[in-house]
Amino acid sequence: MSVLKGVIIREAKGKASSALDGIRKALLRFEQYTKLKDFKTFNKEQAAGFKKYLTQLRTQRTDEPLSVSTLLATVNPLKDFFRGLFINQAINHKSICQILNI
Repeated sequence: MSVLKGVIIREAKGKASSALDGIRKALLRFEQYTKLKDFKTFNKEQAAGFKKYLTQLRTQRTDEPLSVSTLLATVNPLKDFFRGLFINQAINHKSICQILNI
């Protein structure tokens, strides 16, 4: 088993499928923002820019800004995800997408 798969499985243990869907959605939003840049290019400026980008998004249903809970539900899983990847130095965009089916 690859180190990356181990990180994702360890993060997934004990989490409901809806939580995993939230993580997938957060990663998809991040990839939309970065226009599919490789995760190896991740840096502080990208993180700050993504947070600013999220504050400018609006809900489809009401056209209001995203709620604080939605912002946190997007940012927090990404923080954990990138922290795990950097700790294990297992950053490979293609394999991440394959594992998460995105």
